[in-house]
Amino acid sequence: MQVSDPLRLIDWDIKKFLGVVLATQVAALILIRMDSVGFQVPALRQLVCFIYLTFIPGAVILRAMNVRKLGPVESTLFTIGMSLAALMFTGALLNLVGPHLGLATPITILPIMAMLTALVLVFSVACCLRDGKGEDKPLLDIGEALSPPALFLYIVPFLAVAGAYLMNLFNENALLAVMILILAAIVLLVGFDRFIPGRLYPLAIFVVALSLVLHNALISTYINGWDIQYERYYASLILNNGFWDTSLFRVLNAMLSIVMLAPIYSIVMNMDIAWVFKLAYPALFALVPLGLYEAFRRQANEKVAFMAAFFFTSLVVFYTEMIQLARQEIAELFLVLVILLLINQSMDKVKWSLLFIIFSFSVVVSHYGLTYIFIASLIIVWVMLRLGKAIRLKGLSDAGLNRRLSLALIIPLVTFCLAWYVFTASGNAFNTILVLLATMISNVKQGFLNPEMVQGMALIIEGGSVSALHKAYLYLMMFTQAFIVIGIAAIALKNDLARIGKEYFAFSLVMVALLVAGISIPYVSSALNTTRLYQITLIFLAIFFVLGWLGVSWLIGRVVRRNNPAMPIAFRALSIFLAIFLVFNTGLVFEVFRDVPISYSLNKTVDSAVFNSAEVAGASWIMRERSPIVVDSKANNYYLPPIYGDWNRLQLLRGLNASQAAEIPISGKLFEVSYVFMGTYNVLNDKVLLVKDNGAICRDYYVRADDVSKDRGLIYSNGGSEVYNRRF
Repeated sequence: MQVSDPLRLIDWDIKKFLGVVLATQVAALILIRMDSVGFQVPALRQLVCFIYLTFIPGAVILRAMNVRKLGPVESTLFTIGMSLAALMFTGALLNLVGPHLGLATPITILPIMAMLTALVLVFSVACCLRDGKGEDKPLLDIGEALSPPALFLYIVPFLAVAGAYLMNLFNENALLAVMILILAAIVLLVGFDRFIPGRLYPLAIFVVALSLVLHNALISTYINGWDIQYERYYASLILNNGFWDTSLFRVLNAMLSIVMLAPIYSIVMNMDIAWVFKLAYPALFALVPLGLYEAFRRQANEKVAFMAAFFFTSLVVFYTEMIQLARQEIAELFLVLVILLLINQSMDKVKWSLLFIIFSFSVVVSHYGLTYIFIASLIIVWVMLRLGKAIRLKGLSDAGLNRRLSLALIIPLVTFCLAWYVFTASGNAFNTILVLLATMISNVKQGFLNPEMVQGMALIIEGGSVSALHKAYLYLMMFTQAFIVIGIAAIALKNDLARIGKEYFAFSLVMVALLVAGISIPYVSSALNTTRLYQITLIFLAIFFVLGWLGVSWLIGRVVRRNNPAMPIAFRALSIFLAIFLVFNTGLVFEVFRDVPISYSLNKTVDSAVFNSAEVAGASWIMRERSPIVVDSKANNYYLPPIYGDWNRLQLLRGLNASQAAEIPISGKLFEVSYVFMGTYNVLNDKVLLVKDNGAICRDYYVRADDVSKDRGLIYSNGGSEVYNRRF
């Protein structure tokens, strides 16, 4: 039995297409109205409105642009990307024009739904005028969608959700361990050509990505991590005020991925902002490996693409640090959409250029760090390919050069970037990068390859010192990086491993150069953190790990006189390696052998920025109850005492009120009129985590909690957190 493929909604017959669009629009409005009168159906509004926000605006815009005839993966990703871009930019426009229309609080439910409804209706009319006929060609085989392999894959994310809740409620990690082993089994099944057919590889990659991000994101009912606490703070300002205050010249306040996208999802779905960051954003971020799979598939084959995307997804940064950086989650999704455009040779030039502008501009308003890397790489690649006319290597495809990428697109992108950061962040982002560049240049001689000044080199030299298993983990990571380099060389010298285009290869060379700089030049890797820098470069380089593996396997085959182009043994060996790589990165191997744990989702003794209800209650209490100290009653000046916390607990305080939290200093000297907040880890272990930062390298160490609070009295305790004040 076949039905219209929902993944290719933009290709449906116009009547069916508009029927789905308008039905979803009406359903969202009805559910919102039902909630407003007190009649709620649990989770229904959240589900329907998530689908509405994520798919419908993008679908009508793409259909009106007549962007058609895409594959199911590309069609889905472009639809979602266009929806997110529409929400960010129209939300910003509403915030701008709303006050002129008498709307004091434009970022609230009624103005937002009026804006979205108008957008959907206008573009629906445009769809009718542009394409009144259309054909219902894209079909989905129900038997395939409900086949045993597909049903097996559908179950895995639910195991991640259930396992996280078991860990939260009973400190039981068995189900999460089973889920991780199933993910390892998936790559083995693919490598050995068993059970999972090639047509389900995209589903398998999405399932792996979604399961991994959820198994960490759902630990605790509060948002976890560092930067995301600031992101929650700025998103909450919009929710509390009902508008975006552009006069707050902070870089984070300029990121529409935080100050516009997150509040719109929260308002329309009627979901707490914390759960938007814990559920909606990870679900969107899980699309990044899916997009990479499609990009890799177009340049190699299905199995190479699966292995490369699985390798990218398996890296611990993907489902730990990245889910704590909401703005980068969205920016990476847009970057992958740009990559898909760069390797797309068939789309009409005008449509291609318009999509490139929309998605590139969306990167700019989503994450400044990734924007700098993207734009710098873009300019370097343009120079390499247009002026140098270089890279005449055997393994590169001449057809891979997308001549539509020109200065006519790069200059508007750079101009928009400059204008956006100047007018919304008062140039703070540029000041930061200029200071960083100046610091790099001034320290390059004395700090070159110096582990005291180069974070990447410090990780290589000092990593794995905890135990033999951790040393093996470090070697695994270095092994994959070596194969990336081999893959770069292999594709340049051998022409039958893949069809890597010139542009993509040039970008990859820039990423390799960035990695080399990260382990040799001071302050390069510390600007983003070495792990995040590596994760960003893998967006381009993950495929070269697989190609390096295949290149070495081909060479070994030639030596032993077994020249088999298919190399099934190589893929089987690679799948075994990736299964091992996954259990190391998730921390499961350390739990099994009772080694020093690294995963807070598998072991609650790991000290991390993960917070329980007792800690949230304690932090909220002191934020609410502390009294200002009057400095000058006549001038109405007062001093609000800071609240100190160690490095991890500080993140919780910042999320509640970013401007009034302070890190416990290395010296241990605190302001006399101040408070000290202790979380569960501090209370149970009598330890506080301090960080010594020399600007390039951060080193962690612990001191006794009693030494910090010894001169202060306990004023609050709930069993899981404590607050101390000075003794009077």
